Amino acid sequence: MHYYIYPMGINAKVIAYSIKLLNNALGKCDTYWYIDDKEESIRLSEQIEDLKLKLREGNGKILVSSKRYLDDILQNLQENRINECFNGIQLVAKWINDYFKEKYCDSKIVAILLDGYEVSQKHLGNIPALLTKNGYKVVYLINPQSEWLQELEETMQQNNLEYIYVTDEILEHLEFF
Repeated sequence: MHYYIYPMGINAKVIAYSIKLLNNALGKCDTYWYIDDKEESIRLSEQIEDLKLKLREGNGKILVSSKRYLDDILQNLQENRINECFNGIQLVAKWINDYFKEKYCDSKIVAILLDGYEVSQKHLGNIPALLTKNGYKVVYLINPQSEWLQELEETMQQNNLEYIYVTDEILEHLEFF
């Protein structure tokens, strides 16, 4: 499936990240592209023919990634005779929920939000280690706007820790933990 993520903002980047994550985890080959009317090269009008073709063929879906601009996006789609789109925030949250519920179906899961803290995460102490020792699966939730994003991601990868990117809007729909 090819996803058109509209508009390009922080939620869109998390949706794209989630598509890549699930592609790797599940052996899928989904692709995506951004639509954003503020950038000439990726405006809806520049992509409309390819988008309509993919929609007609059943190989494309539009994922709306903004509550704030929802009315403008829906109006723009209707003006271009596109009557189907999906709430990308809710859809990606459903995918993440389904993935972790299936992956850890017989386990207790704890999610730890790493938002606005420095990379050492000293405030957590040994809580994650105690949780893991007691049979919990720990999944870290990282805000992609964190000033320590790169360091957090490197730390997660070096320590083989499970993490995903989330925004507040996506977080409110997560229930796997």
